Amino acid sequence: EAPRLPPSRRGAAMAANGFGDAARALSSFESAGRPADNLLPGGGLYTRGAASDVRWHTSRAELKARLRGECSVLRQVWCSLVIYLTMMLYGAAVLFRNIAFYRYRGLDWYADKVMPSQVSVALTAPGNFIVNASSGVSVPLSSALREGFYGGGSNITIATPGLRSNLSALHGELFNLKDFSQDYFVDYSGSEFVQGLNEAVAAVSIALTVAIFLIPLLVSFRGQARPHVLSMLHRWQRTLFTVSILRVPTYLATSIPGAAEHCQSVHWTSPIGGHGEWEVNQRHAETVKDMFFDTFNFFNNSNCGDLIYSGHIATALTSTLIATHYARRMLGTRWAWGVCTLFWLIFSLQVFCVLTTRNHYTVDVVVACYTAPLNYIANVYFFPKDVGPKREEHGELERDSAC
Repeated sequence: EAPRLPPSRRGAAMAANGFGDAARALSSFESAGRPADNLLPGGGLYTRGAASDVRWHTSRAELKARLRGECSVLRQVWCSLVIYLTMMLYGAAVLFRNIAFYRYRGLDWYADKVMPSQVSVALTAPGNFIVNASSGVSVPLSSALREGFYGGGSNITIATPGLRSNLSALHGELFNLKDFSQDYFVDYSGSEFVQGLNEAVAAVSIALTVAIFLIPLLVSFRGQARPHVLSMLHRWQRTLFTVSILRVPTYLATSIPGAAEHCQSVHWTSPIGGHGEWEVNQRHAETVKDMFFDTFNFFNNSNCGDLIYSGHIATALTSTLIATHYARRMLGTRWAWGVCTLFWLIFSLQVFCVLTTRNHYTVDVVVACYTAPLNYIANVYFFPKDVGPKREEHGELERDSAC
């Protein structure tokens, strides 16, 4: 006689696969002799025995059962989701970045600190001239001054108050640290198209991740898992939360001169006549009130000081890893390969845009590329199972506490 599912498993199968055809599904599972393997730890259900590789779950009974399961998951995770989103959208994106901007100084600030306040030169030394600012005529310093007053071979000291580094000598080149990508990659820092593409790629990566989560709501593949939408969303947000929080002490520990054009000084001029603006934008992060409530730099993408490591790369790589994680479990082989390839191509394009627009140094991208996978692995290790619907012994949904 074929083995039968225990009552608790039978109730789980009925809720996960839809009450309408639960009896038929259970009969199929039991006759196949694989009762334990057909159920997921998180409450999803394999679709072995389906007539085709793809099965649509669009009947009213199936959708109703699925939504009941989603509501059960929501009751368990809504509190943590609110915390994750608040910390990412406000804490990591506004508050801590404003604090980083308050501490930020451009590379020109460090150069100006070592500028001399006075210069001492010898009268008779060759090559010392006085230049008439109006006519441009230059004469030797020893001839321009009265020889008898100063005496032969004596020195003259010239005060130079407020002397600044000569950024015009760069001829539009960014005043940045020595960096691999800036030495060998094409420079698109002045391209509005590539700047916009960088933000668009980040948005597409997030949108496609959400789209992957919505697939099992209506579709399942033969022999593959069918996890709940909010279970996947919860894992994704928890992983993004930890990688975002890890950034904060990293970039606050050491303030590095920014690589982007808007992190250059107002005295710097680009090849097309634009200017840096970190001194201007920093005025929005000068007071405690500004740090907590000013969102000017957040919405204008003009923050400086939050470099190591790149948030764009960490978010894109985390989304790619999560999408790969679920695509291999939910989709058929060819579909999974297609989804994984698409996400990794999008991630590669994100790396290209971040580096060529000079928004980050190469080290910011390198650190993100090993921090995000390690963070993902840690999340899978400590939370191996997705949150699933909780049920009582008779298959009814429990009323769970919010937190």
